[in-house]
Order: sequence, then structure tokens, then C-alpha cells
Amino acid sequence: MDALSNLHSIRADVIEVWDPVSLRYKTIQETIVGLPPATLNSIELLASAIGNDPDFFAAVAAGLAAKAESSQVDSQISTVTAAVALKASTAELASQISTVNVALDGKAVSTEVDAALAVVNTAVALRASSLELASQISTVNTALDSKAVSTEVAAALAVVNTAVALRASTAELASELTTRDSAIAAKASSAVLASELATRDTAIASKASSSAVSALGARVTDVERVVTVEAGVPYNYLEAGTDALVIRGPNEVAANFLGSSAGSQEGRALFYKDVLIGGELLMPNSDITTRALTVGGSSLTSLLAAQENSFTAVLPLMKGFNASGDAELKVDYLNTTLETDWIRARTAIGVTIDDDMFVDGHLAYKTIDSPYWVACNCSANGTISFQKGKHAIVVAKRGGDIAYDVSFPEHPEGDKYMVIISSTEYHTFYRSQSSTGFLLYLRASTNGTVAQGDGSFNIAILK
Repeated sequence: MDALSNLHSIRADVIEVWDPVSLRYKTIQETIVGLPPATLNSIELLASAIGNDPDFFAAVAAGLAAKAESSQVDSQISTVTAAVALKASTAELASQISTVNVALDGKAVSTEVDAALAVVNTAVALRASSLELASQISTVNTALDSKAVSTEVAAALAVVNTAVALRASTAELASELTTRDSAIAAKASSAVLASELATRDTAIASKASSSAVSALGARVTDVERVVTVEAGVPYNYLEAGTDALVIRGPNEVAANFLGSSAGSQEGRALFYKDVLIGGELLMPNSDITTRALTVGGSSLTSLLAAQENSFTAVLPLMKGFNASGDAELKVDYLNTTLETDWIRARTAIGVTIDDDMFVDGHLAYKTIDSPYWVACNCSANGTISFQKGKHAIVVAKRGGDIAYDVSFPEHPEGDKYMVIISSTEYHTFYRSQSSTGFLLYLRASTNGTVAQGDGSFNIAILK
């Protein structure tokens, strides 16, 4: 029984409690100071007095917490009093206001002042400023200084009139100018003439000389003897002479294509230098005869001698080529079933299967990788009975409680791992998990800390 809970009644002749003031035990009656009035002598009356508000005391506490401390209020009142003491008294203020009013009465009304100022502003706006007037006067003086004296103008006009009298009339001058303009308009401009001359010079420069034309004609005649073009045929011919068609460089003959004088050998090609073939050599209707044939830098004779004898591969073996083009002998996994009593890795630590593996029969093994990071069965005192995980787990019981500190190597998923827990108790849960452990609690049906089962439990944490 929990003596401090309200789940059970307490019955006793005398109940004593410790009094820290008198340092002795006192009865319940001795600790009561005064008795409540008849209106508050029961819990029901007390509840009614506070309006049956379960939050009454919390509200009172919140209201008190929101109030300012008396020392703070006194400080603020003292500050305000000091500030007020520095202010002028109402009598002084009234005296000063009266003085100001008297002075204001002796002044003009603001509307009258505004009207007078408006008249002045209008008059001033119509006048030019002294700067503008000085500038305009300076401009006029400058213009006057640049003018000629009237006597000088008259003398100059007389000279002009005399000169004009000696000139042709404007009508005659206009007629002559018109005649000249018509003649100029009929001529080509110098730019047009220069352009046409440049075009002509360019065309002349691009022409071959007569000697070059004659030599070209002779070469064309010679070429026409070799190149034959027939109407309606989509290809041309290179004609061999009676003896041959010779292909040569400046210093060496490269090939001969035999002509009609070779009899049955007509059309045979004779190559006197190496023939380099970048693509394929197709000869569907003839043979090839050579002193030596090189393929990929190696003699064809040597390459053929190095080849193995022909043979037939029998299933499950098959012939093929690897990614580099080299011939290889491998197992045909598509057309035959692999039957063997033993598969063993040759260089790796094990045999790797990339895809799914389907087993029709039984799958037996000596060892298999555990799916658990840690796993164990543990007794009530924290002793581990069995461990089955990849790593070792440590369990330590806390004294006076069925609680355990569980630790293990750091999990690759941090503290987000999957935990499976079971026990013989009613309640099992864990707290304070980290990447390396957590705190495990077991509880009875009453949430007590005393085991009702044998207290054993199991822990499994997935990888």
C-alpha cells in the first residue's frame, strides 16, 4: 500500500507528523492553527467559495506574478515626484502666459500681415532682378560694340556697287551655269568610270595568255585519249594504252594495268610498292598473289601458324569471343543445365551471385551472416544467456529498479535502427536511444518496479 496515495484509507488511533519548527513529532490536531468559520469548514464549502474553479490558485498565482514589486513601484513614484519638482508652478506659468498675451495684443493680425506680404510679392514678381537687368545691358553693349560705324558701312557699299556694275547680269550668269550643269550631267562620274575600269582590268588579268591556251588545248587532247566519256553511261573510263596504263609518282612507278598487248594478261594490275588498305579488301571473283602479307603489323603466315587446330566444342562448352575480340572457350549457360557437385571460389573469398537464386530443394549451410546488428536473451539480473547478432551486446542492470543500460558498437543508421523487444513482464519499453545504446525498462501490471514474471527479456536490433 502506498501511504501517500488516495487509493486507500488510513485508519489509526493517533497520527503524528514531524514539525520542523519544534523539532519533534506532533499529532494532526496540534498542527492545526485556528479553525475555519462554519461557511468554510468543509472542502465542498471551500470549492463553492472559489466558484468551483479548479484553476483558481493558478489564476491567483499568475495575477500575482504579473504585478510589479512594491520596491519597483516606489522607485518609479520617486522618479516621477523628482521630475514634477523640476517643473514650474502654475502661478509662474500663468504669469508668463499673461506676459505673452500682452505682447501678442500689440502685434498685427496674421491675416493683415499675409495680405500686405502678398501685395509686395506680386509687385516684386513683376520686376526684373538686378542680375537679369545687368546681363541684358551687358549683352546690348556687346552687340553695339560689334557694329560698324555708318560711314564705314556707306564706303563699303559704294565699293560693292562699283564691283557689281562690272559683273555680268544675274540672267546671263544663270544661263551659263545652266549650260554647264547640263554638260556635266551628261558625263559619267569619276567614281563610276574608275569602277568600270577596275572591273575591266580584273577581267583581263584573269584571262590566260594565248600560249597558255594553246598548251592547255594540247593537254586536253592527251587527257581525252585516256579518259573516255560515253553518252548515257553513268560512269567514265580510264583507257590503258596498248601496253599498259601506268600510275607513277615523280620518281617511282606505283602500278601498271596491262593493255591489249599482254594478251590473256590484259587487265591485270601490277603493284610495285606496298598497298595500304584502311577498310576491307573484297575480291569475290579473283585471287590475290603476294610475296608477303602483313596483318596488324604481323606476318599472316606467322599468325596462321600460331592458331590452334580446329575442334568442335561439346556442351556445356561453347566457342566465343570476349569484349576485346579474342577467342575464348566458355560455359553455355543458356542452352544447357550446369550439373556439378562442388562450386568453390578460385581467388575471391566467396562465390557471388548477382541475380536471384531459386532453390528447388533444401539449402544447407555451415554458417550464414546474421540479419541482426546485435541480439541476445538476458535474465532478470542482466546476465546474457545467448548472443546471435553480428556484434556483441552489453547489458547492465540498474540497482533498485528493473531497468537496464544496453550498449553495442555504433549502428550504421545512427539512432534510427529497428528494435525488437519482448519480456515476461507486462510492459517493456526503451528511452534515451543513441547510435550505441539505450535504456530499457520493464514494468509490472501496476507499473511497479518489482517483476511479476521471471524478469527475462529478449533484444534484437536489425542491421
